[in-house]
Amino acid sequence: MSTTNDDVPQPDKRQADDSDLGPEPDWLLDDGSEPEEASTQPQTALIPIPHVEAEPLPLPPTQKKEHPWLWGLVPLVLVGVVGLVAWFSTMQHLNNTSVWNELRQESIALLPARWTMLMWWIILSLLLIYLIWSMTPAGRAATHIRRTGPALVAALVSSVIWVVSQIWHWHEVGLASIAITTVLVTACYLTALLEKSVAGWKRILAVSSLGAASAYSLMLWVITWEQHWQQPLGMRGTTVVVVLILVFVAALMSLVLKDPVFSIVLALWFLGVAQQQWGTDKAISLTAIVALIFTVIIVGLSVLLTIEQPRPMPESTTARRGRTSFFRKSPNSAE
Repeated sequence: MSTTNDDVPQPDKRQADDSDLGPEPDWLLDDGSEPEEASTQPQTALIPIPHVEAEPLPLPPTQKKEHPWLWGLVPLVLVGVVGLVAWFSTMQHLNNTSVWNELRQESIALLPARWTMLMWWIILSLLLIYLIWSMTPAGRAATHIRRTGPALVAALVSSVIWVVSQIWHWHEVGLASIAITTVLVTACYLTALLEKSVAGWKRILAVSSLGAASAYSLMLWVITWEQHWQQPLGMRGTTVVVVLILVFVAALMSLVLKDPVFSIVLALWFLGVAQQQWGTDKAISLTAIVALIFTVIIVGLSVLLTIEQPRPMPESTTARRGRTSFFRKSPNSAE
């Protein structure tokens, strides 16, 4: 009996035997499920915690102790010290001499009369009033006025050193100390001029006292410089050059800064020189008189600039403000 291929049972191609192919690879078995050992453990859902930057804790406010009145009190005490030293050095004798006698023995060309040297008492009184006002609430509120305190303290200390150096013949120390005093007082004077919040008599007080002290310290510096400096142009030639420079400084202070007090002190200085040198050297005395005349003219111009007020525009000029030309009108002018 013959058999055909149809009688032989064929294996089911849909159920192929793959037992001889070996174990299944791991990537076929990885369906995302955990093994049975891991499934027995309790699982907790992890919630991501957003990262929040912690704000820095505010520091406790540090209360800085400010004593703006201190820079008014210290110069106030130093003014008294300077006045006491000046009184002993001019009216009394220290080291068997006085400042006036030391300066007079040097035959200084620009040495003024004694009454001009005593003008220091008026300037000290002005500084005393200025320092008392600077300690008031109005003076402490002015920024530039308050800044003059430390420099004024150093200037007063330096002026005391100058007086002592004249008595004990410390020439280099005296020249350096009076130069420092001149620079510091002038810096205080220019700083006070920058204060715009102070007006009226308060501004006049601040500017007048410091301006007078600046001019007087400049006078003392020139006298000390002539006392120890070799004059290459001779006494008369050097005096003329110095006087021309001083007149230029007076014009600069009065006409540019519009403050006549600085020039008034220089005018009194020239008057004292003219009186002191009239019987000694008339050429120097005449030079001082010419400088005095020019300084007085500068003072007058400064006073006119100070009191001059802007005049209001006339009504005709105000009515023509919209018209820019005779043939051309501005957009704001009426048709």
